Amino acid sequence: MKKRKWLVSTAACFLLWSSVMTTSASAKTVTTEKQLIKEVQRSMVNLKTNYTITYTGSKINFNNVINKAIKTDGAVLSTLSSYGYSASTVSSSNTTKLTYQFKYYTTKSKNNRAIKLFDAEVAKIKKTYKTDVDRVKAVNDYIVLHAQYGGVTTDRYSMYGIALNKQAVCQGYASAAYYMLKKLGFETYYVTGNANGLRHAWNKVKVNGSWYNLDVTWNDPVPNIANQVSYKYFLLSDKAITRDHQPDAGMNYPKATNTKFDFLRNTSSLTQNGTTLYYANDSDHQYLYSFNMKTNKHKRVAKTRVQYIHYYKGKIYFSNYSNNGYLANMATSGKSIKVIVKKPVTKLFLKKNVLYYNTSGKTLKKVL
Repeated sequence: MKKRKWLVSTAACFLLWSSVMTTSASAKTVTTEKQLIKEVQRSMVNLKTNYTITYTGSKINFNNVINKAIKTDGAVLSTLSSYGYSASTVSSSNTTKLTYQFKYYTTKSKNNRAIKLFDAEVAKIKKTYKTDVDRVKAVNDYIVLHAQYGGVTTDRYSMYGIALNKQAVCQGYASAAYYMLKKLGFETYYVTGNANGLRHAWNKVKVNGSWYNLDVTWNDPVPNIANQVSYKYFLLSDKAITRDHQPDAGMNYPKATNTKFDFLRNTSSLTQNGTTLYYANDSDHQYLYSFNMKTNKHKRVAKTRVQYIHYYKGKIYFSNYSNNGYLANMATSGKSIKVIVKKPVTKLFLKKNVLYYNTSGKTLKKVL
């Protein structure tokens, strides 16, 4: 997979405007820093562009209030472009009127349209998939197959870019994953940092009691390949992902120590049947392997080089790189390899009982 030039996740860099801002006589009053953080955060989650509040507590750093509000909510971190505030303090009464102005990468209307689409997809995922791993995988697959990397407007930084424009950069991918995972009931973080030395955003998600890293952006092949999904950055430990990803310091993200799925970094093709994953093991000549998610055991299924693999009714369909890339199938035991199309094929994908494949620049299909 080609490495792309990442556009900066600018939510990590904010501007403090020095202009004088007006205040409201009917501003809400809070008395503690915790209350102030909560109210400021709420205003940003709701994409308010102007917000006034009165603070009557002990002396605090009002700029730090905004930073804390940003860091503790992924929805804010992913959508906020810049902010500014003014503070008017009456020393005799220990009262400060604060007026905030926020700028976002999206609008309330666009955000609501994205939410409507994602909510419908989340409902389908809940109904179709029952395990946590399958649901996270479904979110990854939906985003990758629904959109492609890129864009020229600020929508590319938002969920709207994924949902409606079907084009976004890492910030849009990570914000969409954050929203959908939260909606499914997962504990999750929107993570900012660097990847290959450039600004980047991805997610952390808690699955079956363990934290993992999920980079949906890097699971989307570039240039875009329709109907193809990578899993090289699916549920990785910190040890595995920090080979090329470094989260921002001071964010206190939970540690991801479970290495169960780290082998996926060395897979170039993957398919699933129930709790068994079948994969092309790049560490062993792209031979076909299986992984039992219940027993955590790996097994070499066949000494055959496989790509574009798909499971269907007891058989694995694949491009046989051990035999000229011909379209073939085999039993899940690794036996009974059969050539189906005696031509080199690529870009296989399965829809219901129809297998699509590319050969000589044409997309053909075979009913299974």
